[in-house]
Amino acid sequence: MVSEKTHSYTVTGPETVDGVGNYMLNVTAPIAGVWGDEGDSVFRMYFLDSGAEAQTEKYPYVFSEYDWIKPSQIDYYRKLSETGRLEKHSSTGSVLPAVMFFHIPLVEFAYSEDSRCNGEKNERVHDQGMNLRLLSTLTEMNEVKAAFVGHDHLNEYCCLVDGVQLCYGGGTGFGRAYGSADFPRRARVIEWTVDGNENHNIRSWKRHYDDINVIHSEETLRLVAHNVGMGTHALETLGVGAFLGSAMGGPLFGYFADIRGRRSALLFAMTLSLAGLALSAAATKDYHIIVARVIAGVGLGGELPAATVLVQELAPRGMRGRMVALLEAFTGIGGVLGVMLAFGLAPRLGWRTTYLAICSCVLYTGVLRFGIPESPRWLASIGRVEEALAVVGKLESEHGKRSLYDNVKTQEPVTPVTQVASSSFALNARSSVFDKP
Repeated sequence: MVSEKTHSYTVTGPETVDGVGNYMLNVTAPIAGVWGDEGDSVFRMYFLDSGAEAQTEKYPYVFSEYDWIKPSQIDYYRKLSETGRLEKHSSTGSVLPAVMFFHIPLVEFAYSEDSRCNGEKNERVHDQGMNLRLLSTLTEMNEVKAAFVGHDHLNEYCCLVDGVQLCYGGGTGFGRAYGSADFPRRARVIEWTVDGNENHNIRSWKRHYDDINVIHSEETLRLVAHNVGMGTHALETLGVGAFLGSAMGGPLFGYFADIRGRRSALLFAMTLSLAGLALSAAATKDYHIIVARVIAGVGLGGELPAATVLVQELAPRGMRGRMVALLEAFTGIGGVLGVMLAFGLAPRLGWRTTYLAICSCVLYTGVLRFGIPESPRWLASIGRVEEALAVVGKLESEHGKRSLYDNVKTQEPVTPVTQVASSSFALNARSSVFDKP
């Protein structure tokens, strides 16, 4: 009867699957846009029948108050999802985003962490009682990013669990029908959007029957990385990718700085960071962006020790500690500004454009770094005394001191003994560049 109503999309069956009706609704593009061409599949909604009371006659050895989603339904969803994965979204080749609806909440609703929830927990969760791994299947398939349920009368919250938003739909009954005269009738609104960078977002809120012009309990349920098709394990690897790269970049560039120079190490590390950021912006697969993040991390890990050593060897002896402290402080300030930039740009322009914006910042610092001299201490340590003295002389002249370079360049030809003496002299000269009188 319900399926015969105007505007009803309810479907019964299949008969081989548990429940009265289990089906998928495919949303197609009405016109061409960033979501694809007209008529392309752009979004999916899955509906599973979670039943009502537990079927004790059919399952006499299961002690559960309420019914649950059966293995046949999970297998059926997996089959539908695998079929849907053949239809990729736009040019990125990613899986179409989807949401799921069923009535009785999963047991994971009861054990979700408060820190990952938004909304009101007003009663205990009356869950399915049986955990047959529906949530782990959703995480594995990396398609459904939000699941909406009912059943509980007064709970209305969303919690992020294993990469899936678990949400209540809100009460549609009046007053005592839902257990509390103070609980206004309400309905959840779900808004799906996609931007020019093919980032998908779900924004959700409740409309109250007695206050329809006010948004209540607004949540932004982000379809994290749907346009590169990332699962939970991939997202976890992505989170540590930069740190893994930094752990490798530190010792590698420390060795490189001793062999090729501090300035060269700094510029090479910056180039790697820039390459990693650019590759991240262009990524279309999960492993692409993970590798890109590791590359950027190697560059970042190499920049920090190279910059610290260079500052130590260029800074005046009397304020070397302060210079290194300032370097570390500005590194932290830059990190905070980067996070602010990401939060400011990403929701409006997408994460790809945000990566490109950060690339422009790195390019600007690269231009500035070409004006940084090589460490005279390192130059003298490998026998390039004349270059070391030239750097010292330039620094002295720029700071209003008489250059020592002219007193040294007229010395006798360098012998092995005088080379050591000249190196020592170059280092002593360098240490006096900024010394106070």
